[in-house]
Amino acid sequence: MMPRLDGFAVLERHRNDPAIRHIPVIMISALDDMASIVRCIDAGAVDYLPKPFDPVLLKARLGACMEAKRLRDAEGELRAWVTLGRRSPTSASNPSWSRASCSGSRPVSGSV
Repeated sequence: MMPRLDGFAVLERHRNDPAIRHIPVIMISALDDMASIVRCIDAGAVDYLPKPFDPVLLKARLGACMEAKRLRDAEGELRAWVTLGRRSPTSASNPSWSRASCSGSRPVSGSV
């Protein structure tokens, strides 16, 4: 257990801070009852691992979490383009997007 703030309080602060709320959180906790797991997910955690955790599983969950974040960010960029009435960023009018799509990376436009 954490001495001053428990994980639920940390998640609450994270969710209420506009500067960091976009950062995904994976909870790792000694609490393994279903109510605690559901409470973490409801509070904004994207995943939950009980202690002791398997490092290989954590790495896989982190990869899946980061891929989901990358896709959400890309969707947000596309929505912004549509809202502004512009052509799609995947079109020939935006070569940086096309290069990023081909190379497996993406243009720098925000934080991860």
